[in-house]
Amino acid sequence: MSVAQTRVALFVWSVALRVAACLTLAEISGIDALDLSLYFDGHIYQLIARTFPHPYQDIHSLFAQFPKSPTYLTAWFPAYPFLIWTVNLAIHDLRLSALVVSWAAAGLAVVAFYELARRSTDRPLPAAVAFSFLPPEWLLCGSLAFVEPLFVCLFTATMAFFVAGRRNAAIVAAALTVVTQKSGILLLPVLMLSLWNGSLKSTIRAGWPYLAALVPAAALQTYLWLAFSDPTINFATHRRVFGGSYLTFPFLSIISGLNETRSALPGLFWTRKLMTLGSVVFYAGTWVWCWRRRTPEETPLLAWLGVVTVFVLSLAGSWGYYAFPRLCVVAAPPALLLLARRARGPFARFWPALLLLVPWVILYDAHAALGHIALWNRLWSTDYFTLVAGRVLHWR
Repeated sequence: MSVAQTRVALFVWSVALRVAACLTLAEISGIDALDLSLYFDGHIYQLIARTFPHPYQDIHSLFAQFPKSPTYLTAWFPAYPFLIWTVNLAIHDLRLSALVVSWAAAGLAVVAFYELARRSTDRPLPAAVAFSFLPPEWLLCGSLAFVEPLFVCLFTATMAFFVAGRRNAAIVAAALTVVTQKSGILLLPVLMLSLWNGSLKSTIRAGWPYLAALVPAAALQTYLWLAFSDPTINFATHRRVFGGSYLTFPFLSIISGLNETRSALPGLFWTRKLMTLGSVVFYAGTWVWCWRRRTPEETPLLAWLGVVTVFVLSLAGSWGYYAFPRLCVVAAPPALLLLARRARGPFARFWPALLLLVPWVILYDAHAALGHIALWNRLWSTDYFTLVAGRVLHWR
């Protein structure tokens, strides 16, 4: 196949996997596939989309039964809901629009990964196929209305442009990443470390143009200032929503979570612990192993993997434990690429055997999501999701 045909095939394959995972969860849970888009943070992003073209404003005039303060929605960034709103202009159902954006972004993320892999390894196709469904949390995030598909897509595209020497394109992609997810700001230290040449002065000189990526973020904060008279209202709200302090000592939240005798999420008690511990070992272990045998061209990958992993390991509270696999999904591309560069022997020849894991990953994700759905129903109530789906999100 040509490179163009490979891109199309990877996109179609990745989207098909996510549609299959969504339908599998719908079958197992008994919840309509479209209504599944409301769980996790999906309903929040769709409600923000409902407020466009004046994002975050007048939510109670649109949905009087929304049980939170008028500023609650500001804790979530606007790029993903903007795309939901845009697609909804044609589809006229915010639930389906949210899923379409998520599926398409996940497919494009795999294509962006493939482009980066073509410059990073001599096995770009096997690496991209593996990334289409691994780690398991990545497939789950891309199957429902998560922001991670768009975030991973833009983060990966930024690094692909950067490695290719396309600075302006990298700056634009980075700017969009920063207004997609708060941790998009991590791109700046990743890029600066990637540019490091032993001299602080010359590194700053080479890296300062990337500060232009902060312009959309500054525009967002200015908009919030004008709309709510507080330029930092989204960060203050986020701190309240997620329990106060953001950071703690690395590994502290992970250790605390692994020692819990009861889980906040129903089901899969030991399986979740093993998967979380496995995620920590995968990301941190890959960085340590590859750092010892690093080559100069691997600097951007090591900077990317190291910065994201240390940040997520340092998140405070239960959020730092339960969300670790999900928040570290953006570190999966460099980890897989670093491992692909070192693949030797049987793996290099028999990598298609990895596809045997696909059914297991889909079933695991579906059963893992059931616990989150039960938690969300407890926190928000089943009646709330029924109300949202019936009165707000059906645009026909």
